[in-house]
Amino acid sequence: MKRRPVYTSLFAVVLLLACCGASSRRIRLSPAQEDVLEAQADFGADLYRTLAKGEGDLLCAPSALCHSLAVLQLGAGGRTQREIADVLHVARPEPEFYAALGTLETRFHDLCSDATLGLDAVSLRVAPEQPAAGGVQRSPELAPAAGAVNVRRDFAADPQKATMELNLAVRAMTSDQIQDMPGPGDVARDTSLLVLCAVCLAGPLESPFSIRSTRDAPFTMANGDKIPVAMMEQAGLFPYDRAKELDVLELPFRKAEYSLLILLPRQPLGMAMIEQQLGHRTIERWTRRLKDQTVQVFLPRFRLEGRYTLDRTLAAMGMPRAFEPKKADFSGIAEDREAGLFISKALHRTILDVKESEPAAGPGAGLLGTDAGTRAAKPDAVFRADHPFIVLVRDNTMQSLFLLGKVDAPAARRRGYAEE
Repeated sequence: MKRRPVYTSLFAVVLLLACCGASSRRIRLSPAQEDVLEAQADFGADLYRTLAKGEGDLLCAPSALCHSLAVLQLGAGGRTQREIADVLHVARPEPEFYAALGTLETRFHDLCSDATLGLDAVSLRVAPEQPAAGGVQRSPELAPAAGAVNVRRDFAADPQKATMELNLAVRAMTSDQIQDMPGPGDVARDTSLLVLCAVCLAGPLESPFSIRSTRDAPFTMANGDKIPVAMMEQAGLFPYDRAKELDVLELPFRKAEYSLLILLPRQPLGMAMIEQQLGHRTIERWTRRLKDQTVQVFLPRFRLEGRYTLDRTLAAMGMPRAFEPKKADFSGIAEDREAGLFISKALHRTILDVKESEPAAGPGAGLLGTDAGTRAAKPDAVFRADHPFIVLVRDNTMQSLFLLGKVDAPAARRRGYAEE
């Protein structure tokens, strides 16, 4: 069966969740969709552990990266295709897997079309401009996916112009939050394929923290040092569980289409054990036990920014051939394999901003949390995030893992970098 040709993925998403509403509930998924979700989470956990070998905060976007690589896999062949499939944990026959992946992507684009969410997403496919003779050949069979636009850039003739045009596109998709992507030197005359994945999330919580409740408090980093942080505080009814090795808290975003999940090790030095256990099954086990309880929450204000060049990271995870000029097989993209198409760069940028915001006026405002630092008379539990913790952002309907990261030094607002 002939592979469907594709172009390189530029997948940039901006999430600005600004409206309140009713909570969404998880829907029944097909076995194939469940397999896709498991693959996304396990790929995200593998990527997290690879990036976590360095110190400091980190943040990656498993579902968006999985989608970008899956698009490339459709255009790959031979060993290149098999390596990408292994990294993505593709267990089902490809037609079933990608049909299920398409359904999940449709759900995402449906959310983007809901103006009340303030959710916006654009997906661009980027490939080199077709040379005058030979080289990369465009195929008329290419059909844009939902919400996608297919474009080309003339890297050889004017790499600076191509860089500027891609920068403008990413800035527009992320409300100017992410700039200089790609950066100086990322695009050259001999650039082949580019993978650019940018994701931002900056939206108010369903039960927001009040700035009037924030106090200075100590935070113990992974190396044992204590730093001062801006500790937010509120009490309210939240999904919560206290397990043997960690505490788990869920904070829904406004309208509850997405939720912030916090995995807090019981001990400051217990992060390594939790990180090794990360995966679809453990995340499901930890979140399945969540029950609504009255919780006094202490959470540091934090902003995670990830900036990664993933070439060596993805190669180390098991797909080196895709980055090798003379060995990569993207014959579903270039009809002439001798054109030597390969991934020149895989760039990833992420932002997650969690801070105080006053509750919206209107019916129901302020029902979940306490005002101005007042405490619940008898909370069922106290959740005090005064040492490193893991954060996840999940789609509450499909359970797709949108963001996965670690907060190590919230006061320093340290940025996570890889291979720069």
